[in-house]
Amino acid sequence: MKIIDAHIHTWQLADGKKNWIREKIAALQYDFTMDDFAASVEGYDVEGAIIVQSSSDIAETDRLLAQSAGDPRVLGITGWLDLASEEVAQQADAYLKKPGFSGIRAESPSHFDTGWLLSDPVHRGLGVMAKKKVPVDFLMNCTQLTEFRQIVEPVEGLVSILDHGGRPFVMTGDTSAWKKDIQGIARNTQCYCKLSGLAERAGVEWTADTLEPWVSILLEEFGPERLIFATNWPVMRLMASPKYWIEALDTIFARAGLSHSDQQKIFADNAGQVYLRGVEQ
Repeated sequence: MKIIDAHIHTWQLADGKKNWIREKIAALQYDFTMDDFAASVEGYDVEGAIIVQSSSDIAETDRLLAQSAGDPRVLGITGWLDLASEEVAQQADAYLKKPGFSGIRAESPSHFDTGWLLSDPVHRGLGVMAKKKVPVDFLMNCTQLTEFRQIVEPVEGLVSILDHGGRPFVMTGDTSAWKKDIQGIARNTQCYCKLSGLAERAGVEWTADTLEPWVSILLEEFGPERLIFATNWPVMRLMASPKYWIEALDTIFARAGLSHSDQQKIFADNAGQVYLRGVEQ
């Protein structure tokens, strides 16, 4: 099975960049490079990965593009642009000309700030992204999914991607509130959803059985056509390895009777369609 990992992070402590997730979790306060990632997925047919920003500044986008230039393992960069800026259209035009640029993540400078995302300037910025066909990732807490729908639904033509399945509280085993929100998003928008981030929120002793109810809901609501596989490496190392995550999904997909072609959509094809169409390598 060909695999594209649509969401990883790389960083080096020496870069001196402010990184909220790295600063929050001691186990992530190390260098993580493409060589490290490649070692973690050895033995699988991983075509490459998309590196996602982890700092809310344009310099992060430049850094990722520069560090990955010429590395065939990096298929694209999901960077950051200031959606509230009056110059966001010019910023987008400039980055769309740069090899490897594949989209942005709409992350507020203070993180998880739905007020910023719902503001008029950001709404206009998202409209610009829609017109220019720039895919936009969103990192939301599961308690913010109602607001997420309010953010993306009014923006016609926006290619939006909900990161990490909407970050549900998997450890609780209670899917009810999250399921209702996911249904609202999937049935009323054209949003894609990354099949990632569930293991990190499932507790230490999770198994495929632990994750199956959550994955099944995402499959039912988004279908194989709008789910995008990712690992969220190296964050996922807190609770799992890419190998264990892939094996769990293989088990769940087999139980669901998912065809090889539908699995291929999730594991690679959808990522290619969303992020890599027209990306200059």
